[in-house]
Amino acid sequence: AKGGLITPFPVKLHSMLDMIEADGLAHVVSWQPHGRCFVVHKTKEFVNHVMPKYFKQTKMASFQRQLNLYGFNRLTGGIDKGGYYHELFLRGKVSLAFDIHRMRVKGTGVRLPTNPEKEPNFYTFPPISNNMVAALPTSQPSMPVNKQEEKDIVFFEGCPFHYLDPSALPPVPPLV
Repeated sequence: AKGGLITPFPVKLHSMLDMIEADGLAHVVSWQPHGRCFVVHKTKEFVNHVMPKYFKQTKMASFQRQLNLYGFNRLTGGIDKGGYYHELFLRGKVSLAFDIHRMRVKGTGVRLPTNPEKEPNFYTFPPISNNMVAALPTSQPSMPVNKQEEKDIVFFEGCPFHYLDPSALPPVPPLV
């Protein structure tokens, strides 16, 4: 974050989830097998060991507030119960995370009740490849959605839910 460049929270979160396995902490927080949401498995260890290293904060409430401000939703039922998802937050697709923008604080203090029956079942979607790496360095903005990507949008409950077919992607340039 030197020189006035700040890495957006969703990009930091994506990077953390990509590095967490190498750090031996996948039992604390990890992507789910389908690559469309992540779960904090052990809150205490997440707060004490992961958050200070990756986010420079030590309160779970602050982390959850960031998720809410960036439009992440929490799953309240099913296999992924407690997991967080956003249609542009997919394993191996860090470039999409640049398109997740912070929402303005409304200040009403009233949260709408969740309906588990309206939540997506990610196990019915095509899986996101676990072997894909970030296509863009964290300092570059993502490119606009192209015609091929428009064809790769899945609809859930009448709303688009973005996914990319890994076989249709160009080769990923090596990270420097």
